[in-house]
Amino acid sequence: MTKTTLNLTAVWDDTMVLLGAHKEAAVAIAGVFLFLPSWLFAYFVGKPDTDGVVDTDKILDIMLQFYSDNILPLIAMVLLASFGTLAYYVILSRKDYDSIGSGIARALPIFPIFLIVNIITGLLTGLGLLAFFVGALYLTGRFSAVAGVVAAEPERGILGSIKYGWSLTHNVGWMAFLMIFIVSIVLFIVGLVVELFVGLLAALAGGQLLITAISSLVGAIGSVILAALMIAIYRHLKPQLDGNTADASVNQV
Repeated sequence: MTKTTLNLTAVWDDTMVLLGAHKEAAVAIAGVFLFLPSWLFAYFVGKPDTDGVVDTDKILDIMLQFYSDNILPLIAMVLLASFGTLAYYVILSRKDYDSIGSGIARALPIFPIFLIVNIITGLLTGLGLLAFFVGALYLTGRFSAVAGVVAAEPERGILGSIKYGWSLTHNVGWMAFLMIFIVSIVLFIVGLVVELFVGLLAALAGGQLLITAISSLVGAIGSVILAALMIAIYRHLKPQLDGNTADASVNQV
């Protein structure tokens, strides 16, 4: 099997290129499919009330009851976010569309494939977590290119997409995880600082609406950046596995 490598600098540069070239799509998709559902859920449904509870079992019971009571809006939010993410993947990885709307339309027929692939890879990663924590981290890296495969090459189908995505990261599972981890940590820290600062100001002014909006906005921005990163990883590895000499960092957007 061809040995692939992951140039972290090139992948990050390509992530920035993708974000810049498709900023209108990022704003439209993040606003409609990521920010708005999350904000509505946070504002009207809220979150589990675990304040003052220290018993782990009781906290778990409260959370399970909360999600059980709100299962329908939760499923709706997850499905909308999943479809929006897939539509953004399609726009970032393909050129067979002429507008954001047509790019979103391209995502519709492959959404069931995307959902099933996510369920399978999620279950496998969960099993890795139960069996051995490090295994889940490794699988996160190994599955990092699968979303790009589904979006750009849906003709591979469910198992074909997982198999090809697995092949792309054959030698770079840990490197892919490391990059995802670093970016996620940076986004988490930046988001936490922004939420704390804005939350403090909003709390002083009694603005719960603003607090939930900022929290949802931070989450949407982070999701868009991570989505672009996943496609950049796919774009970087695919030419290597397919035997092309061109580096993904110089591919046309």
